Amino acid sequence: MAGVLTLSCEHFEVCGQARKPLVSRAAFRGKPLPSKGPHLRRSVLARSQVVAFTDGILKRLGLGPSSKPGDRESLERKAVLEGFFSDPGNGEVYDQLLAQDFQLHEDGSRVYTKQDFKDIMLNNVLPAIPDFKWTAATDGVVDKGGFAIVLVQATGHHTGAALVIPGREDLPPVTPRGRRLSTKEGVLKVKVEGGKIRAISVLAQGGAGFLVLYRALAGEEAALHAAPGAGKASYD
Repeated sequence: MAGVLTLSCEHFEVCGQARKPLVSRAAFRGKPLPSKGPHLRRSVLARSQVVAFTDGILKRLGLGPSSKPGDRESLERKAVLEGFFSDPGNGEVYDQLLAQDFQLHEDGSRVYTKQDFKDIMLNNVLPAIPDFKWTAATDGVVDKGGFAIVLVQATGHHTGAALVIPGREDLPPVTPRGRRLSTKEGVLKVKVEGGKIRAISVLAQGGAGFLVLYRALAGEEAALHAAPGAGKASYD
């Protein structure tokens, strides 16, 4: 049926025999989480299982996992999240996968509703960065609060319109100069219930929110006003 997004196990490769993760548990146990490097980069781009990463993040936050990778609910949650992050320019994806009471929390600055999120992505981010995309990795495992950990990176080129963040009049529009966007891998906590995303929280040690996109394209001087303490990004 036209206009309906279908999520299938075959499409997201979450069914069948489990694949060997590219990142071992030993790689992260007791060590700081790396933001660069071939192992982490490969796991993000391939969307492979990130069991060790999720487990390490939850332990560092003091949030023991309440589900196990590979169980039915985790796989369904993983399919929803991969479907959401795979097509940022598709408004039908947001209509279908975001709950009506969806909220995005970032840096304590403001709360974005479902309509806010959709409007900013389709009317601000995509017109400014036509080739914008996310690469995301998750195993669908949730913490005791019911949130899954998603590792996200944003990439693209600022070749379209000026970038504006609605509701932040203190941040001037960023004029397009063809700058390459490549954010640091960011950590999101995402709550999925009933096949819908109810909430997204951008963690302080990550770089995957609207303000980080702004600072990546505006440069360090503007970044001081945009998102203190947020993850850095590269730009040239």
